[in-house]
Amino acid sequence: MVATARKWMSVTLVATLFIGVGVGILVDRFLLGPTAFGDVERRSGRGGNHRDHGRHMVERLEERLDLTSGQVAELEAVVNRHHETARAFWKDSRSQFETMRVQIRRDIRELLTEEQKVEFDTMVAEYESNREHGRER
Repeated sequence: MVATARKWMSVTLVATLFIGVGVGILVDRFLLGPTAFGDVERRSGRGGNHRDHGRHMVERLEERLDLTSGQVAELEAVVNRHHETARAFWKDSRSQFETMRVQIRRDIRELLTEEQKVEFDTMVAEYESNREHGRER
């Protein structure tokens, strides 16, 4: 009885996670539009590297906040000073998330029949393919 309840709780938790991520992506892409969070460059294929993102952020702040040339210089120094720390943080976070994603998929597979596992693996492969194609845009 407890094992069955635990399995259903796990399935519900994972389903909620995937639904939440899906809704978040839909809201970001379709409701908020390409200017959400100032990422027009990324979505239009002009994203460039991380340094470009810092430069674009400085440009947006300079324009929106009407910064002086002195403030712009200080802002650039702040962005440059924190660039490597932020980059290392996101690299570690991606790695930790990927580890969690693998474990979630293992846990889901444990709940499935052999036939369901085949279909689940197909779904995961399709998701990964779509995710990779999204990065190439």
